[in-house]
Amino acid sequence: ENAASALAAIAAPSTRLSMLAFSERFAMFGAKQRIAIYFLGAAHTAGDIVVLLPDQKVLFTGDLVLVKRAPYMQSPDVNPKGWESALNNLSRIDVDKVVPGHGTLGNRQAIGETLGYVKKVNELAQLMIGENVSETLIDARLHRPDTGVEAGAVTPELIANIRAVMRADKAKPGAAPAPKPTKAPAGKKS
Repeated sequence: ENAASALAAIAAPSTRLSMLAFSERFAMFGAKQRIAIYFLGAAHTAGDIVVLLPDQKVLFTGDLVLVKRAPYMQSPDVNPKGWESALNNLSRIDVDKVVPGHGTLGNRQAIGETLGYVKKVNELAQLMIGENVSETLIDARLHRPDTGVEAGAVTPELIANIRAVMRADKAKPGAAPAPKPTKAPAGKKS
């Protein structure tokens, strides 16, 4: 919603592209504008991209980065670790302005804040999985002091995001279980 009008203003009215495909990055150089598009892989969705205007130091992030609101980590194709990795990569880009897919505009600090949130949700989900915490007990477990979460920060959104990350992690295809050891046949000892 935020990116459409801004990107439309950049494109020349005579420019017509019927389809544009790229694998990792795509750059457009015009007389007045440079645009870089990066495919970041699976993160918020199965295929996230961002658009960078390097001369203006503006980054269009879609739903990867939000300003002053919790990210929605409950998409069916969310990749929580991929999201964390994508945000780590974005944090290295020199930008002054961030244009999220929803909500208010922000600055580069929004990338770090979103990264901190996603990382904490991933850590808490791993803690819950490691302790075999039932989804119905996430709220109670979050209120223990060893989680590092203040009582006021435990929101329905946080609980739903942790639950979604737990489900995504459990749904990942795991390695095949190791075969059970078999008893060695009885034989002569040498």
